[in-house]
Amino acid sequence: MSAANLSVFSRGETLDQHYSSLQVKVAAGPTAILGLWQIAAPFVLGYSTLFRPLVNDVIVGTLVVVLAATCYFDLVEVSWLGWVTAVLGIWLVLAPFVLGYWMIEPATENDVVIGTLIAVLGAWSALAVSSHHSAGRRSDQS
Repeated sequence: MSAANLSVFSRGETLDQHYSSLQVKVAAGPTAILGLWQIAAPFVLGYSTLFRPLVNDVIVGTLVVVLAATCYFDLVEVSWLGWVTAVLGIWLVLAPFVLGYWMIEPATENDVVIGTLIAVLGAWSALAVSSHHSAGRRSDQS
């Protein structure tokens, strides 16, 4: 029996499962902050009078905050939440070009940078949940 299979936590989770859960929380905190920033960005960066980037940033930012909070507080433990967050990040990178506001530098630069960070954190969280469930299935089979 390896140390990773020992039940060392009160919920009966293994060490691998604990670290996966911790990885989700480590990803969710900054993701939520990035989502809050995305909501505030149009007002802080001065493009709140422009409909498309404003609405896009507020809607995507709100969705990111809700998904990150759901992951952080263990309300649901499924990898698709992280993947949806990653897709929202990719959408932010593409949105200035798809929605036609690429010429508005503050909005475009913000969406590309923040979108990239959200995509990476969302994927990292999704992979942690996937490995958490894989580890759980491996320990059940032992």
